[in-house]
Amino acid sequence: MQSALETYLHEHLPFAASAPIEARWSGIMAFSADGLPLAGPLPNRAGGVGARRMDGTRGSDSRSPSRIAWAERIVAGTSGDAVMDALSPARFG
Repeated sequence: MQSALETYLHEHLPFAASAPIEARWSGIMAFSADGLPLAGPLPNRAGGVGARRMDGTRGSDSRSPSRIAWAERIVAGTSGDAVMDALSPARFG
């Protein structure tokens, strides 16, 4: 991965080719197909529940909405409300 990034840098930004690389970072960013967080019972996992944000950056941190929706569902004891249905992992089939 790092060598591919260096190659790209040298090919597309030749003016920066002689600049030293002082730091590197790369990582996996996960997204759901519809861009929403996941919160609720996990399909095919008896008793399993989850609340997940969708990527590893602070720019689009969806952790808070999923936690709030999940906490409201637990406290209120509701099921089938619009927010939880929208965030449910079951929406993917």
